[in-house]
Amino acid sequence: MRPKSEIRVAIAMSGGVDSSTAAALLKAEGYSVFGVTMRLPQADEYRESSASCDEAVSEIRDARKTADILGIQHIVADLRKEFREQIIAYFCDEYQQGRTPNPCVLCNPQIKFGRLFEEAHKHGAERLATGHYVNIDYLPGSKRYALRTAENRAKDQSYFLYRLTQEQLARSIFPLAGLTKDAIRQKARAAGLAHVAEKAESQENCFIGDRGYQNFLKAHLPPASQRRGPIVDTQGNVLGEHEGIHLYTIGQRRGLGIALGGPRYVVDIRPDSNTLVIGENHELFTSEFLVHSVNWMSLPGLTEAMECRVKIRYRSIAAPAVIMPGGHSDEVNVIFQQPQRAVTRGQSAVFYDNDTVIGGGIIAR
Repeated sequence: MRPKSEIRVAIAMSGGVDSSTAAALLKAEGYSVFGVTMRLPQADEYRESSASCDEAVSEIRDARKTADILGIQHIVADLRKEFREQIIAYFCDEYQQGRTPNPCVLCNPQIKFGRLFEEAHKHGAERLATGHYVNIDYLPGSKRYALRTAENRAKDQSYFLYRLTQEQLARSIFPLAGLTKDAIRQKARAAGLAHVAEKAESQENCFIGDRGYQNFLKAHLPPASQRRGPIVDTQGNVLGEHEGIHLYTIGQRRGLGIALGGPRYVVDIRPDSNTLVIGENHELFTSEFLVHSVNWMSLPGLTEAMECRVKIRYRSIAAPAVIMPGGHSDEVNVIFQQPQRAVTRGQSAVFYDNDTVIGGGIIAR
């Protein structure tokens, strides 16, 4: 086995406490570590205020300061073009089609663990480490790598990483899997990283900031795609007019502009007719849906029905279900034991066997 000092590891550094602490831990373990920070569009056309631009610049500055304190090399990878073409274009197109995307799910395999590693590899990197809260295992039975949920379940990020390929998993390192946030901050202080130890966590998509996704879409979608259309109930009765289907998501209650004597929610979005369907809360529940573009982790594929737990959004609890092969090789039918609320097209459904990620895909219907 090669000594760690001979293994060149790039740590993806965002300027926050998690990735900074991960860098310190890897160096302490003896790896040959260097930092790499993505330059994304957030500091340019996708952020409006000078404060937001300053924040984006400070992220690179803080990452570089961490690298200086640790005595490691730091590089910046300009991935603005790729991010615009692959992530932001996808984000906008999905909303135009009446779906609710999760850009992080796509960004991780394509940008962070894809293009970013390619840039790091030019500087000798063999492995890529990040500050994600997740474990990784090698399963001798299937001879595959798979993610396992972090010990800190409240912070677990396996949901966002289920699309990583076997090649990407094999070269990934996640140093923070067994740590709490308090422990990470403590280790940052101990490593002399006071400039990041108390930094607040980012809560929004990196390219949207505090503007909100609706304002972002209004600014970046072509006017022709922002058409008003009918709001109907589940019987087809016209109740009002919406401002564009891209501004709504399944389960949404606020902003409908309709008073009906009781709460109403978006229960369906029909892009073909530019129609928004609203209904009562009980109409949001469903037991069965189709998933497409499935990526398998712990298994090479699905040949028969399998019991597992399925998570339909990041903050939801994985619920008992049966998954079955669909009509195509990359499709899976999901049947929950109990109906789940607001199953949303465009979001991801991730399959778990206890704490191991089996795989996942995009909710189709």
